[in-house]
Amino acid sequence: MQEARPDTRPVTRVSRHASRYRRALIGWTDVELWRPVITFAWVAVAGVLVLGALFLHDILTLVLVKLHYNDFGKFYYSAEAGRRGLSMYAPSVATNIQISERTWIQFWNMNPPHFQIVLWPFTWLPIQSAYVVWLSINVGIAFLTVGRIASALERRVKPAWLLFALVAAPTLSTTVTGQVTGIVFGLVSWIWLDMRDQRWARAGSAIGIACSIKPFLAPLVIYLVLRKQWRAVAIAAASGTACFLVGLAVFGVGAHIEWFNALRSVSWEWAPMNGSIYAPLARLGARTELAMGEAPTVHRVAQSLGHLLAMAILAVGGYAAYRDDNTDRAVLVVLATCLLASPLGWIYYGWILVGPIWACWDDPTIRRALVIAGVGWLIPFFVLWKFDSVPFILTIGAAYTWSFLAIWLAAVVARWSTCPNRLPATLRSAPV
Repeated sequence: MQEARPDTRPVTRVSRHASRYRRALIGWTDVELWRPVITFAWVAVAGVLVLGALFLHDILTLVLVKLHYNDFGKFYYSAEAGRRGLSMYAPSVATNIQISERTWIQFWNMNPPHFQIVLWPFTWLPIQSAYVVWLSINVGIAFLTVGRIASALERRVKPAWLLFALVAAPTLSTTVTGQVTGIVFGLVSWIWLDMRDQRWARAGSAIGIACSIKPFLAPLVIYLVLRKQWRAVAIAAASGTACFLVGLAVFGVGAHIEWFNALRSVSWEWAPMNGSIYAPLARLGARTELAMGEAPTVHRVAQSLGHLLAMAILAVGGYAAYRDDNTDRAVLVVLATCLLASPLGWIYYGWILVGPIWACWDDPTIRRALVIAGVGWLIPFFVLWKFDSVPFILTIGAAYTWSFLAIWLAAVVARWSTCPNRLPATLRSAPV
């Protein structure tokens, strides 16, 4: 047996001080040691962002007050006029909006007469107090809706999502307009939750009410027809008709004719908060007037092209929703279609997509599209007032349109990516 040769390599002696430094280095690189520091840093950054966001909301609230409470002012003064027997769709201090140093435009109240009945109790308060109550109701409904969605999906709301919601364009635009965002968010989420639980009759009643107040939600009725939920369609028609009959009984036919004329007079598809497919086309058509600070006129070519694209989105979206067995994804397609195909798909209604998006969160196609949408929603509306540059109009200026379009395309394509057998024959992979 061969004897082991002795190790003749020089022995490196580590001094007592070097060993101590090595142990100290290992200690300083311990993740657990730094965890409290990292947590504190994240909390500090989040706190700074929250304070910055609240400061921005405070500034936007001052703008709201300067605009005579903007859209809420339109609701308030219309309801007050209706209560006194006056025209609800006449000009008021809240409808006249300045778009340049020398140009003012009438942005009319687009809500039907029966909606003004809901605002009557607010008119007994000064508009400042009425707005505080209105804001509290909308915020409260929004929080309750998020909690109900989280409970239905058995998921937890992450603080990062709340921070994103605080600085996102739908929230910022709601602050500066005083819109009915929270109530519409709750109503549409109710419809979606009833659909996913196969409570079609209840969903139909809510759809009728929602469409009577916000006609851009009409594709929800088309979805009921495509799904052959005839009882729900009948209930939706009955509930919507009942709302209009109440308005007719209280205000008469004349008020409804005025409302219809107000809808026909819409010519502000170019507005920066508009995220529909019409918006970039309208801005291109009106860019000369807008750049000169003049009131833009309706450009028929841009409007006709918008009609064609909207019909294509309605057709493709309706077919995709009809063929999709996943109710969450189908409703997401329908709601994105509502926002894209309407002449006025305001960004502050983007929150109606939250429930279906959260339910489809595990779909990689939709999750990738949400990155694009999230970037678009982080662009505040007040930086989009630049109409003299065509590249800007078609890129950053159309950020909200691209965001809605990305979500819509992802929801349409996701059905095929999860069910490859449903791909058109020309797109299927050849058999091995």
